Amino acid sequence: MAEYRLARLLSFLTLFLIMLGGFVHNTGSSLACPDWPLCYGTLFPAMTGGVQYEHSHRVLAAAIGLLIIALTVLIFRRRPDPASKILSSVALFLVVFQGILGGLTVIYRLPMLVSVAHLATSMIFFLLMVTLTHRLSPAYQPPVQRRCRVTALVALAVYLQMLLGALVRHTGSGLACLEIPLCQGSLWPAGASGVLQLHMAHRIGALIVATLVLLWSVVAWCRVKRVREDIPALFALPFLLVLLEVTLGLLSVATQLGIWSVTFHLGVGAALLASLWWLFLNSGKSNS
Repeated sequence: MAEYRLARLLSFLTLFLIMLGGFVHNTGSSLACPDWPLCYGTLFPAMTGGVQYEHSHRVLAAAIGLLIIALTVLIFRRRPDPASKILSSVALFLVVFQGILGGLTVIYRLPMLVSVAHLATSMIFFLLMVTLTHRLSPAYQPPVQRRCRVTALVALAVYLQMLLGALVRHTGSGLACLEIPLCQGSLWPAGASGVLQLHMAHRIGALIVATLVLLWSVVAWCRVKRVREDIPALFALPFLLVLLEVTLGLLSVATQLGIWSVTFHLGVGAALLASLWWLFLNSGKSNS
């Protein structure tokens, strides 16, 4: 089915766009194009220096916008169910809204709240693409029982932790403390400044969320094992991804915000969120 393949493609492209956006920020290229929506007054600027990263991000975002329009048209023409039409319409709205936020970040020179909202919206759009991919799949079956709300809550915890990470990034708090795992010998140094408090709040939040994901993974694995002998490999994915995410977080500090460690820290976090959401969507099946 064309709409299913397109939704799946959009899911992967959105994940790549999120990582590319992180790469743009990490290389200091966010304002390489000083104007918007054009770059130095043209659609085809010289792709040198930071412009090649920033403008590539814009081009990919525009391509995703065109593809979501195509997906919405396909769904309205071929799919009878109202839910898919609503989801695609919301996704289309979010693409437009995200484009406006992207423009505001350039026009107003990277305001912190707008930059965080930009990431927050991109994650919601990503989850919408995952939801549409699930719903448009030829193997889709409506849930026959209530979906596992605990899985959704764990996914929400990951999402909120990612927003906290965005605050750390856009307030320049990433290098507030270079000691690992404590800071000045404490989890919460006495008289800590605002940036240091934010940095340590992100670390403590990471510890809490990682523990939640690991515990959820073990419990979910045991629960599914009692029902099915062929445990889907996807149940192990959040467990592995959260361990990788913690490792990348430590590397980000150890390398003083090395470009690749920070970029993949964002990408793996998004993949962790998507894997939990996918498992939530599938938790209403009778054999799960």
